[in-house]
Amino acid sequence: VVWQILYKSMLKKGLQVPKSDTAPLHFDSNCVIGVTNVLPESEYPILTVHSGDFNVIIGKERSIQVYLFTFAERRIGWQICGKMENPEDHDQQSFRFSDWGPVAADELCDQVRHYKCPFGGTIGDLMERTPPGRLSKVMLEEKYFQTWWHMRTVLVGDACHKHLPFGGQGANQAIFDAVHLVNQLYAIPSGSLEDIAKSFKAYHTNRGPNAKNVYKSTALLASILSNRGFGSDLIRNLTLAKTPKWLNDIGMDGMNSDRPYLCFLPPPDVQPIVKSKPQATPVHLSSIIKTKGELDGLERKNFSTSTIPT
Repeated sequence: VVWQILYKSMLKKGLQVPKSDTAPLHFDSNCVIGVTNVLPESEYPILTVHSGDFNVIIGKERSIQVYLFTFAERRIGWQICGKMENPEDHDQQSFRFSDWGPVAADELCDQVRHYKCPFGGTIGDLMERTPPGRLSKVMLEEKYFQTWWHMRTVLVGDACHKHLPFGGQGANQAIFDAVHLVNQLYAIPSGSLEDIAKSFKAYHTNRGPNAKNVYKSTALLASILSNRGFGSDLIRNLTLAKTPKWLNDIGMDGMNSDRPYLCFLPPPDVQPIVKSKPQATPVHLSSIIKTKGELDGLERKNFSTSTIPT
């Protein structure tokens, strides 16, 4: 794992690394994911609709959720997430991301096999039509790392902020990381350690705060979905069932308020409900100014010099 190698290298050099960064990952949830074979439309009419459909089933007795989503080619994807009974027993298993065994997967599947499926039949019917080759079990973990780079090594995505899947932000945030990093490497004048360090520092400075906020938001959503009791049921009913779509859209746009685009391309022509944050200026933009003598109209429009990190 890159982040572990990076931190070990820093510690060997006598450099300080936050204890939270080197602490073992904490696993507290299991997740089984499957994709069915091609299904008959007569049994599952939802497959005739040419748009994706997403449903969540929340168990009453157990801290468990079932996620269902339609795929192209008349398939249904399903995902089961459940809390572990003894999550502390898994803290030291930093590299054990999966049980990968059919028996372990069956244990979680059996708990929801009898659940009614909103698309028709039961969840067990979907499981029976899922071949072993498209069935996986993983252990979920979440963590935000303080250290994102050192020397010529830089972290992106899950390597520096691991999100639970409930907010659907894992891939989004990794893509945002990559765009921010590319922008800060744009027009780098040399491959010197000094110039690379400037790029990495600017990347972390501009990207870190939003990534941390999203990490907290997904953790909160996970608690809302997994906690049990009258209070938790009331919160779920208010936040999920009673929230109007326009308000939910504002929340999702707010979670993705940091929407960078590649600085050497025209900005996207979209009208989000929540205005995105200003585009961070590439730290090496001054070298472009010196080379060109002036900024062209596109660069003037896309950047604000107030966002240049020092």
